[in-house]
Amino acid sequence: MSGMTGAGGATETLLQMIELFADPKAAKARVVELQEAAKKAEATIADAAARERNAHSSEHAARVQRDELTAAIAVHNADVARFVAQRDQTNAALTAREGAIVTRERELEELAKTVRSEAAMKTKELQGREAAVTQRENNAEGRDTDLQRREEHINRRESALQRAFAEP
Repeated sequence: MSGMTGAGGATETLLQMIELFADPKAAKARVVELQEAAKKAEATIADAAARERNAHSSEHAARVQRDELTAAIAVHNADVARFVAQRDQTNAALTAREGAIVTRERELEELAKTVRSEAAMKTKELQGREAAVTQRENNAEGRDTDLQRREEHINRRESALQRAFAEP
């Protein structure tokens, strides 16, 4: 009869209760057994409730951590966006500066060519002047030499004339 359900199951439970009350020692032992089982069940329920509270606390802590992590990720993403913007701005400034440097280098190269060309022309001009000065110096030396020879010639003639007039 132990497998019966419904009205048959109730009958079986009644029969078991009658047997229990027929033997007071067995009934008392059964009551103690049931009390211990109830205490174990209460402890199990309390343990399950504590685990459930711990699970809720852990779940809440996990939500808080998730929210903090989400906020940290948002701050990080904002920092990354700022860094990218600053990097792009710096790269643009460097590109512009490189362009200005290239332009200035071209200008300086053109200026250097002009200066070299002018320096070469001035050098040629100075060399021409130097050659003219050297020529004038040579001409002057030649004239000086001619003048010296003439002076010596005049001095010899004078000496010869003085000797010629002094001999009578």
